[in-house]
Amino acid sequence: MANIVEDDVIKSVLQDCISQVDENLVIEEFESAFEKDTRKLRTYIKAVNKETDEQVEINQVFGR
Repeated sequence: MANIVEDDVIKSVLQDCISQVDENLVIEEFESAFEKDTRKLRTYIKAVNKETDEQVEINQVFGR
């Protein structure tokens, strides 16, 4: 069975959110996995500030 939401869509939405915080942050690394049995979405993002090269890593689980 195919994923309900494609990774590119998830990445795009998260990039839009991150850009609202700082327009210079760009996602360089992205991973996501949907766990069907628990109905949770696990995501990993590494974003880099284009001007300062500062890095931010987010490892988040979405769901109940």
